[in-house]
Amino acid sequence: MPSAGTLRLMRAIAATVFDRGQGVPPVRLDWMEEELRGFLGAAGLIPRMAVRFALLAVQWLPLLVIFRPRRFVSLPPAERMRYLVKMESHRLGLVCMPIMAVKIVLGSVYFEHPDAVGETGYDGGCLKGTVR
Repeated sequence: MPSAGTLRLMRAIAATVFDRGQGVPPVRLDWMEEELRGFLGAAGLIPRMAVRFALLAVQWLPLLVIFRPRRFVSLPPAERMRYLVKMESHRLGLVCMPIMAVKIVLGSVYFEHPDAVGETGYDGGCLKGTVR
């Protein structure tokens, strides 16, 4: 079972990553948080530890990536976005790995929501036209 701090950090990251300019509705983040409890609770020890390590890196690397001596959750929203963008495009591949790992977990859960299909632009049709 993930700790409250882990869920708070994941919620802050999701609110940054999935914001398309209007913010992410708190109800959607509540749903995601509840799903993450089950998702991470069912994971084995090694995957849980990998996620925890990646979260620790995301939480504490603003000092090295954007030269701000603050934790991720303490950054203002614009700084969070700037940090994540710089982290993902960092020339040292090891720096981008933690956020990519966290985004994989968050995306796996976030896009399971019934409203996700509409958000992605998928219309339910086949990409190659009609299927015979």
